[in-house]
Amino acid sequence: GLTLNVRTADLPKEAATFFREAAKPSTLWKAIPEDALFACATRLHFAAFLKAFGPFLEAADRQKLVEKIADLARPFAETEDLEPVLRGLGPDIGFWVTLPDPKEKTWVPQPFFAVRLANTPEGKKAEETALKGLDFLGRLACLDDKQFRFRKEKQGDLEVRYLTHPTKFPTGIRPAFAAKDGYLLLAGTPEGIAQFKAPNDKELETTEVPLMRVSVKAWR
Repeated sequence: GLTLNVRTADLPKEAATFFREAAKPSTLWKAIPEDALFACATRLHFAAFLKAFGPFLEAADRQKLVEKIADLARPFAETEDLEPVLRGLGPDIGFWVTLPDPKEKTWVPQPFFAVRLANTPEGKKAEETALKGLDFLGRLACLDDKQFRFRKEKQGDLEVRYLTHPTKFPTGIRPAFAAKDGYLLLAGTPEGIAQFKAPNDKELETTEVPLMRVSVKAWR
């Protein structure tokens, strides 16, 4: 356990926002299976995080960091769009690994990543930018290796995009992504996207803020 006391009244606005969000348990814990091999979830306000800790850098170093982020994001978003996109992501974010599906006949655990998209114009911008970026990376992989296949699958009204390769991925792994029920999702298979159920917004009834969980029974 870890106890952290923060005097938010003495902090700059962005830092206070960051710590207020971090002090709440993520509702994603409701969506994470109890028998997940490994799971971590928290509430991270991305824009506030960068603004809160930016002052710890010298002005020149801070500018270099911003330029580096802008360079990485340039295929997907213009520099002036970065801040709206960051405001549209979170605060709930989580990563977990589950037991493989017995029907797949593979030993490989299934990874899953989820980040909440704000119900605002910035959230829609973040969704469009993230999907465009992941689509670009998938098509880029296909250009680099002709055996990659970039496919689409309809799950009701939802379109899930995923990659396949005869040798690059372990058996049962077909990396997939989609935006579903207010979350940006990345999973080991399209079926993982289908199984995701968005948690309701009601906060967890706990005085603690869980950050990580490991199931020894599941690993056994």
